[in-house]
Amino acid sequence: MSGRAGEAGPGAAQGAPLPRVSVSREGLCRLLGFALLGMFLVVTFIGLNPLADIEVQTRAEGNIADRLVSLAMGGLAFAIILLRWRLALMLLRQSWLIWLMVGWCVLSVVWSMYPGFTIRRTFVMCVLTAAAFALALNTRNTYRLHTMLALFLAFVMALNIVATILFPSIAITEIGVRGIYGQKNMSGQVAVISAFAIATWMSVSQRPLHVVIGLGGLGVTGLFLLMTGSRTSTALAVGLTLTVPLVMRFLARGPRERRFLFMLGLFGLAFAALGFLAVGMTLPEILKHSVGDPTLSGRTDIWEFALIEIAHRPWLGAGYGAFWDVGLDVDPVLRAPPGTFLSQVKIGYLNQAHNGYLEVMLHVGIIGLVLALAAVAQSVYQALYLCLDRTTSGAAHALHLFCFLVLVFYLGNNLMEATLFLRGQMLNNIAMLVMFLLHRVWLDRLIGQRLAAREASGAQPMA
Repeated sequence: MSGRAGEAGPGAAQGAPLPRVSVSREGLCRLLGFALLGMFLVVTFIGLNPLADIEVQTRAEGNIADRLVSLAMGGLAFAIILLRWRLALMLLRQSWLIWLMVGWCVLSVVWSMYPGFTIRRTFVMCVLTAAAFALALNTRNTYRLHTMLALFLAFVMALNIVATILFPSIAITEIGVRGIYGQKNMSGQVAVISAFAIATWMSVSQRPLHVVIGLGGLGVTGLFLLMTGSRTSTALAVGLTLTVPLVMRFLARGPRERRFLFMLGLFGLAFAALGFLAVGMTLPEILKHSVGDPTLSGRTDIWEFALIEIAHRPWLGAGYGAFWDVGLDVDPVLRAPPGTFLSQVKIGYLNQAHNGYLEVMLHVGIIGLVLALAAVAQSVYQALYLCLDRTTSGAAHALHLFCFLVLVFYLGNNLMEATLFLRGQMLNNIAMLVMFLLHRVWLDRLIGQRLAAREASGAQPMA
C-alpha cells in the first residue's frame, strides 16, 4: 500500500506533501495495511462462507466467524487511523457526507423497531466503512492498489470457474451458475467489477506480461459471465467498459463536445419516449417485450409492498437493519397482501426490497435516502472531474475511470437490487473504498493547490 521511493502517491501530480510518520511506524502502517487489504478483499469478493446456503436464522443472528473477522478488521483499521491521525482528521473532514450518512444509520437505534438488530448491524457497517477509510488513508501508490485489485479479481473469477467444475451440484442452480456465491445476481456483480478493474488497469500497463495477464483475466471474467447466463451483467460489463472510456476521451476535448453530447443524450431520450408513445405501449408492455416479464421476477409486487411500508414511517424508517431478517414470527412478508407474489414466498426467504433506494427508505427513511444520494453524488462528481482532467498521469486516470465505472454501476444496480449503504454487500464495500479513494485524491489536490498559492504569494516582491 505504501509506495517505494520515487513512486507517485495520490496527490503527486499536485505536489502535495502528506503528513509522514517515522520509518518504523511507516513500516508498521504498511504491514497493517496489507493485512487489512487482504481481509477486506476476501470478505468482499469471496466471503467467509463460500459455496454455502446461509440459513435464515444465521442471517438474522450472525455467526462467530463474522464477529471475529469484524473485530479483527476494526482493530486493524483503528490502528492505521491512530498511526496516521493527522491525515485521518483531514480525510474525515473531506468525506464528511459519508460519515453523516453512517451517523444517521447509527442514530436510528433511537427509533428502531428492533434496537438489538440495529446495534449489531450498524456495528458491522461501521467496521466495513472504517476499513475502507483506513485503506484509502494508507494508500500512497494508487497504481499498486489498482494492480492488486485487478489481479485478485482475476484470481476470484478463476476460483469461481474451478468451483463450478468441481462442485456443479452446489454452484449451478436452475436459473444459472452462481459460483461460490449465494445467488446468481451476486456472481454477476462481482464479474462486472472484475471487468472494470482489469480493463482499466490493463489500459495503462506498459509491461507485456501485464498485458498478457490482463487479457487472461478478461477472458476468465468473460467466460464466467457467460456461464452465469446473466444477460444484464454481461451487457453492462461489455457496454460500460467499452463506451465510457470513449465518451470520457470525447468529453475531455472541450466544452463544445460536452454540450454536443448532452444535447445528443436529451434528443435520444426524447426520441425513445415519443416512439413508445406513438405505438401506444405502456410500461408493463415495454417490460414484457424487452425482458419477457412485466413484473421483473416479482419485483414490482415487492416494490408496491415496500412503498406501503415506507408510508407508515416515511421520514425515519424502521431503523437500520430492523426490517428484514428480524425473526420468522415477525417477518414483514407476513403483512403482504394476499394473492401477491410476496404472499407465496417462503417466510424468511426475502431479505431485501430489490431496489436500493426503497431499501434505504425502509431502514432510515427519506432523510437517510437524501444523505445517501448526496454522499454518492459528491463522489460521482469528483470521479467525473478527475476523469476529464488532462493533467493527471495515465495510471491515475485509469484509477479515476475505474472509480467512475463502479459508482455508475452502483447507482444503476440499485434500481433492481439493494446494495446502497447496505452492510456487508460486495458492491457497497467496493463503492465505499472507491469513494474514500476519491476523497483522498481530492484532498491531496486541495493541499497541493493551497501550497502552490502560498508559495506564489510568498515569491512576489514586496512593494
